[in-house]
Amino acid sequence: MYTFKIIKLLDENKIKEVQRLLDSCKRPSDWVNGNDTFKGAEGTKSNVELYNPMALKKIREIVINACSKCEEYNNFTIPKSYTGCIVNKTSEGGYYNTHIDCAEVGDFSTTVFLSEKDSYEGGELSLFINGREENLKLNPGYCVVYPTGIPHRVKKVTSGDRYAFVFWVKCIIRDSTILDCYRELKSIKFDETPIEYQETMEEGLNDIKFKIDNTVNRLMRRFGEFAD
Repeated sequence: MYTFKIIKLLDENKIKEVQRLLDSCKRPSDWVNGNDTFKGAEGTKSNVELYNPMALKKIREIVINACSKCEEYNNFTIPKSYTGCIVNKTSEGGYYNTHIDCAEVGDFSTTVFLSEKDSYEGGELSLFINGREENLKLNPGYCVVYPTGIPHRVKKVTSGDRYAFVFWVKCIIRDSTILDCYRELKSIKFDETPIEYQETMEEGLNDIKFKIDNTVNRLMRRFGEFAD
């Protein structure tokens, strides 16, 4: 059973490109109070969100394109679609109290860390898992992916600025047990030696790689929800 996963999503060039975009958003009008887009109780969070449409669009393109090319991310989430696009900035004194993301946004929440770890103090992302907090503060370009229903919070930032990109994924396979089976099958490693010509159909049908691929596809056909 996989509860959450940490994945390196952006390479150094993409991280620098995102950070340059963030550095260019210095006008007050580039940001909006995070509470303006929040439906919960007042005071639950204290941060700002990127409002510059060009920068927001470009950052989203960079991150989602990286997701689409990341086998580890795709095997974990099996994305049908991506929803939401929030770049948040949490400065000194800012925080986000314990909450859960709305069910309608998706099945998996993803937080991509965008700031250098030593550029701010505090600001850990805390996930409530198996009765205790898991505190995460990752290098820029790394993301943490977790089921959308997990309670979580961002601890108070005591100095500096914490930047993060947040979005959600709707998963093709909704049943958690079947999803775990899919992941286990996809995680099996094989000898990379190319297979030789198979003289008979039976030889192909008995090949272990074929059996696993066939089982994965049967799971997808039976349990996959492909239509939006």
